[in-house]
Amino acid sequence: MGDTKRKLGRRALLLAVPLPLLAFTVLTAAPAAAQGPQGWIEVCKQAQGPFVSGAYSFTITPAAGPVIHTDPVQVGQCSDAYQVDAGNATVVEDPVANTSVYASWAYPSARVVSRNNATRTIVANVVAGNVNSETAVVFWNQATVGQVKVCKALSANSAALAGKTFTYSLWSNVGGNYNNLTVQAGTAGGQAVCKFYPGTFPIGAKVTVTEQNTNNVKNTNVVINPASSNNGSAPPVAKLIVSGTGPTLATFTNQALGTLQVCKAAADKETALNSFDFVINGDDENPITVPAGECSGPITLPAGSATVEELAKAHFVLTGIMTVPSNRRVTGYKVNPATVLVPFSGPNAGGNETIVTFTNRVARAYFKICKTSSEQSLQNTAFTFPWSVSRPNDVTGQDVLKPGHCSALHGPYPVEDGEGNLTVATTSENAMATVAVNAITLTGEGSFEPGSPNTAARTASFNLGGNDDGVTTVTYNNVRTPPE
Repeated sequence: MGDTKRKLGRRALLLAVPLPLLAFTVLTAAPAAAQGPQGWIEVCKQAQGPFVSGAYSFTITPAAGPVIHTDPVQVGQCSDAYQVDAGNATVVEDPVANTSVYASWAYPSARVVSRNNATRTIVANVVAGNVNSETAVVFWNQATVGQVKVCKALSANSAALAGKTFTYSLWSNVGGNYNNLTVQAGTAGGQAVCKFYPGTFPIGAKVTVTEQNTNNVKNTNVVINPASSNNGSAPPVAKLIVSGTGPTLATFTNQALGTLQVCKAAADKETALNSFDFVINGDDENPITVPAGECSGPITLPAGSATVEELAKAHFVLTGIMTVPSNRRVTGYKVNPATVLVPFSGPNAGGNETIVTFTNRVARAYFKICKTSSEQSLQNTAFTFPWSVSRPNDVTGQDVLKPGHCSALHGPYPVEDGEGNLTVATTSENAMATVAVNAITLTGEGSFEPGSPNTAARTASFNLGGNDDGVTTVTYNNVRTPPE
């Protein structure tokens, strides 16, 4: 108990050294085996600055006798007092990751023989005597620290964001939440603009930097440099481990966004019954469907130019493309895919949008009737052909033809009714004594309906095909019956 009281008195004297010491916890003296004149030595640990904590171990090599490996010494405490041979003793601090020795000292100060902070070593003289004449060695450690730098880059199509200020929040596992940092963006597609986060962080600290949301701006990428410091970053959050090879950089790349709407207009009642599919910027995996007479919802895209392609739909043709505002269509009036301008939407959701409208109509086709016969006696005979078309509104007509002649084109007629039902034309030849129809053939776009043609009844029913401006030709061939 007497030794402990004496050590407490001496501890007050240690506070007089140039670097500040915290109150030390006094541990029980640990005598060593006596070899010659004996003295006492102990080792104390102190922090210089933040981020230094935990326990440190030391190796004491006295002037003679066994080497001593101290028990771990917590920051702010001292080791046991060790009885060793008097003379010069070398004390070496065992390395601790991401810390260095800032200063070392002995009390009394005259007992410092040499010191090398880089090698964590001090040589101090131990005088013979009791514990009251001990040599106390003190190591001040500081954390090895690094800095975090936040960088802002813009994609090439984001000129609208040049000069814009972006805000970042920061959290670390050693300091919690920090004040926000702002970085002003440079030029689109140019060099990133960087700013150091104020203060330092111990090497190995885990830091999270989050970019705050900005309307119509997308954070497309986060890159950590060095890459080995990346701790699971994903836009808009950078997660990093502070490295000791210079500042740890978190580069955020942003892209300005625009708004597009795709509308479908119908030029006729058949088209008005249908929906059409569109592909934006070549994304074939995710087409959008727009019913005629309606528009898509707002579509968010990278600002700049965009392509809008209307996928082909059987029996319908594109008649024109327009944009609002009108100056945002880049390609021609009927060019599909269309290229349109989609500027930055600005701070408001869906602002400054581009509306592109595709107008379609149903395909329209024609048919004609031709008459052939190899019978010389029929070459100057006129034959009558009543005909009808199922739509629109069951159009009817009649042609009178001689062999070797064809009717004028009939049409154009819608190739379907808007619900997938093809338009059907029906032709017939009026009966004539001693004349028979021996063949009815079809060429061109259309095809016969089931059960047609019927040469005995002199009738044929056929659709007009599905192509715009297609022509279907039905030909009747006649013979004499009975033969002359």
